[in-house]
Amino acid sequence: LEQAEQHIRAALADKPDSKLAHFNLALIAEKRGAWQTAAEEYQKEIDTQANAYQAAFNLGKLHEQAGRQDAQEAAFRLSIALNPRFAEGHFYLAKFYLDAGREFAEAERLAKKGLEVGAASAYAALGHYVLADLYSRQGRAIDAAREAALGKQRERRAGRR
Repeated sequence: LEQAEQHIRAALADKPDSKLAHFNLALIAEKRGAWQTAAEEYQKEIDTQANAYQAAFNLGKLHEQAGRQDAQEAAFRLSIALNPRFAEGHFYLAKFYLDAGREFAEAERLAKKGLEVGAASAYAALGHYVLADLYSRQGRAIDAAREAALGKQRERRAGRR
């Protein structure tokens, strides 16, 4: 990791707006357990790169680990704004709302949108499970069972990849 970090920092010295440089520094920081440094590097990637949706998503996951819900929600929202076809952003924001016990209509919309844009996503099962949980809470047992079965089916398919 030391050598990789040195190479990235050298590239940044030559070209401060090097694409994925801060993203990769954030990944290195995460491997080291340096969460604050990782968050700062993801933010730098977002600030310097127009399409840094994966950095925004990863930042949201860091905020989730730290229990910073407002920042987590904002980062997941940003990942979708930067790439509306990023299924994982939709799934994780839907799950965020489900876990928070609020915005159930938005959670349903997000889960469905994630499935629409990311039918082949490795995380598609999560979209189905969010819908199953939402439908269960609404007393829609048949719809909940259908979505749970679809989630299990997606998990089996993902396991064969």
